[in-house]
Amino acid sequence: MYTIQNKILSEVKSNMSYDNCNFHLADKEVKYYLENSYFINCNFKKEIHFSSLERCSFVNCKFSKVVMDLSAQLLEKIPEYVFELNFINVLHLYENKITCLSSSIAKMKNLYQLVLLRNEIFHFPNVITNLVSLDHINLCGNRIKTIPKSISKIENLTSLYLRWNKISKLPKEIGRLSKLRELDLEGNPISKRQQNYIRCLLPNCNIYFGK
Repeated sequence: MYTIQNKILSEVKSNMSYDNCNFHLADKEVKYYLENSYFINCNFKKEIHFSSLERCSFVNCKFSKVVMDLSAQLLEKIPEYVFELNFINVLHLYENKITCLSSSIAKMKNLYQLVLLRNEIFHFPNVITNLVSLDHINLCGNRIKTIPKSISKIENLTSLYLRWNKISKLPKEIGRLSKLRELDLEGNPISKRQQNYIRCLLPNCNIYFGK
């Protein structure tokens, strides 16, 4: 394995070892597929998107913003290595076959956006209520029927997308989410009475029930 030391770089590659390097990656829309790479004392100056970091190690590294995009990979579960990368800020998992989340996701203390659009989740993943840093959750297009009372623990949540599930009501505890500003419930079997109740619980939130 080749080692690069003390360099300013505009690209990053697999099967490399980087020591004390500064990365100035030009295009944040590029998704980097990395394997078998090692980073020590490195600094990523700009937002970076990864589609794989399997068998990669990061020691004493600094990041601006890290997006892990594992979408449309037919995944039935999140790869275990992802949970050890506690510097990830945004996790995209849409259009997979995930049915539930491992309790290990609670390790991701710097995660603030979680996208699980169009998976096969039957139960709201209660484990994510331990991720108090989350401000955006997208669970649209799943098969969720109920939302747990513990959702009130995600106190920094500003947007919650639950479109096209099987939800008929929300717990009163959702009213404790004082920062919630967007709630999408279109395509759920929610009665007019329950809609009015939810509006009363969240008077400062833009709530969309659809037509």
